[in-house]
Amino acid sequence: MAIASNRIKNGDRIRLDAITGELQLLVSDETLSKREIAIKTNYSDQTGLGRELFNNFRKLVSSAELGASSFD
Repeated sequence: MAIASNRIKNGDRIRLDAITGELQLLVSDETLSKREIAIKTNYSDQTGLGRELFNNFRKLVSSAELGASSFD
C-alpha cells in the first residue's frame, strides 16, 4: 500500500533494512485507512532548521509553473 506520510504518527513502528534501503511501516492497512489525514498549520517550529536562510530567496523566486526563476 502506498502510504501518505501525513497518516504516520509518533510511536508507529518502522523497520529499516540497511542493506536494501527499504523502509517499512509496521501498521496495518486497516489502521491507516481509519486515520484522518493530518494537516500542518503551525510552521513556527521550523525556525532554526536553516529555512530562515532562504526566506528572501523564496520570496524572490517565481512559482514552478512559471519556471522558478529569480529574473523578471
